[in-house]
Formats: sequence, structure tokens, C-alpha cells
Amino acid sequence: MPKEKDVEIDITEEGLDSNSDGQALTSRQKEILRLVAQGYTNREIGQKLDISVRTVEVHRFNLMRRLRV
Repeated sequence: MPKEKDVEIDITEEGLDSNSDGQALTSRQKEILRLVAQGYTNREIGQKLDISVRTVEVHRFNLMRRLRV
């Protein structure tokens, strides 16, 4: 069984401006990532941003894929 790897993500403005593919995150992706890093749940993020929980889940999925984590 493979071990989980610790991954560090630079959530500063400079760190979010590009990823390993050289593509910048969208402003919404940055906003979602910051809230996730602050420990908010999908429901709380949805309420804060006035979007559905499903939309938050899609943003998180796309972030994970884009950041390769």
C-alpha cells in the first residue's frame, strides 16, 4: 500500500500565479484554495461565496487536478 506524501503548496499570491504547467489559477480558484487552507468546509465556502456545495466540490476537484495533488 503506497504511503501518502506530504505536499506543500505555496498559497501566497506569487505561489498561486502559476503551477507546474505554468498556468495561473483563476481568481475563483485562488479564493477557494485560500478558504480550504483556512479550514472551511465545502458548505461554509459555498455559503461565504454564495455558490452551491456542488460548485465548491467541482472547484476543489479542478484545483487538485491542476495542482497535481
